[in-house]
Amino acid sequence: MTFVVIPHGGSGDLSTRSYEISYRRLRMAGITAAVIGVLIFLLAASWVWVAAQAARVPVLKREVAELQRERQERERLARQLARMQATYEQIRVMLRGDLPPLDSIEARANAAGGRVGGDSTAPPPNPGATDTAGAVTDSTSGGDDKPQALEGGGSDGAEAEVEAAANAIMAWRS
Repeated sequence: MTFVVIPHGGSGDLSTRSYEISYRRLRMAGITAAVIGVLIFLLAASWVWVAAQAARVPVLKREVAELQRERQERERLARQLARMQATYEQIRVMLRGDLPPLDSIEARANAAGGRVGGDSTAPPPNPGATDTAGAVTDSTSGGDDKPQALEGGGSDGAEAEVEAAANAIMAWRS
């Protein structure tokens, strides 16, 4: 292939120049230009993908923080559930009559500042009465050997619930 270059008017050298390029070189130049064009396109496309991923970072950070808060809440609830189940089992054992020795209940009640079974100045327990957490502390209210409700209460009130139940049972038995 031959290219002829003709200068546009003006003063000076107006001679034409011709350049000859073989078809083989022309094909190689076209292939090289196409490869470079594809590489530039892929570079731009990958940059767009990286930019899109980088834009997601704040959203993902918020999601991670939210999931961590949920995990901590679940762990806290699992610990509270374990404490409440232990309290429930203690109350269930007490309501069945499988009580621990009397001196250990009296010692714990005295340490907690509660009244013990022989306290005649205290009023008799109210059947179906509930402690501050909402658990039934007297077995005469429902006829079964389980508390009717065991809900509410703080995470640090499990021992207080057990003490209140033990005191109510001791007063009821006397």
